[in-house]
Amino acid sequence: MVLIDGRMVSEDDAARVRLSRTQYSPNEVKLAVTGDGRADKLAVQTMVTRLLDLPRAPKPPDAADALALALCHSWRARVEGAVPAADASIPSRLQSAIAAALASDPR
Repeated sequence: MVLIDGRMVSEDDAARVRLSRTQYSPNEVKLAVTGDGRADKLAVQTMVTRLLDLPRAPKPPDAADALALALCHSWRARVEGAVPAADASIPSRLQSAIAAALASDPR
């Protein structure tokens, strides 16, 4: 019940500021990142680590799932023309967020 309520608030907020809403199934995200729509969490973690050139796998596994979703959306939106390709010389917000998360890791 809380998840449904939270999602409805998000949809209302997005509609108010005229943002489009996109949904991807878990299989779509897994297929985009690993090439296998039935990949397990370890495969997603491994590919996210490789694709983003991270020094270690994101933990918890849900963090890798979130990054996989961001990658999927970035690629899909670019293909559909909704998001322009980024200038490679400028760090993306995703790369900056990853760097900040890794810097705050107590290990």
